Amino acid sequence: MPSSTFYNLSKEKKIRIVKAATKEFSNHTLMDASINRIIKDAEIPRGSFYMYFKDINDIYRYVVDVYIKKIEEVFLKYLERNKGDLFESFINIYDYIIETGETKANHDFCKKIFINLSLSSIHKASERKNDPKFAKLESLVDRSRLNIKNDEELHHMIGMFISLTTRFVVPVLVMNKDKEEVRKHLLLNFELLKKGFYR
Repeated sequence: MPSSTFYNLSKEKKIRIVKAATKEFSNHTLMDASINRIIKDAEIPRGSFYMYFKDINDIYRYVVDVYIKKIEEVFLKYLERNKGDLFESFINIYDYIIETGETKANHDFCKKIFINLSLSSIHKASERKNDPKFAKLESLVDRSRLNIKNDEELHHMIGMFISLTTRFVVPVLVMNKDKEEVRKHLLLNFELLKKGFYR
């Protein structure tokens, strides 16, 4: 993650660097991304880049983290609006990711993010047990409708929902599949989870 030097930069300079990195990761996969193009676009010396970030992977993780944190913030708003209904809130966040990911400004970036994201990166969102946002999430969930016994089971349930949601984002944003058809399959999966599989 960025050094304290990066966080101490002016807001304008930080935005310029993040914009340059976002542009680079929109046009190239992580494997093909170039620090040279980022520093040229951000108008900073190469030495300065290494004062802010260790390497290309470090700035990539930061840019992805900013994106994931935005999704987490929106998800908490949905959870509040839906009175703690996890199922409805995950459907809402799925629609939000697709809608924002399909815009011209975000499409290439989101596509590359979901190409590069590993399951371990995705699950970080469900493993932030000490994160204040996760504590807020726990407090907002209406557990009265869930067949879970404790916080650990809730964490695992959220991890499953994140994996499932991501599984259905990829066909639309990466593979250009029909979004209505893909959404139907997502809804079916959530209905099956609601009902359970045992009689």
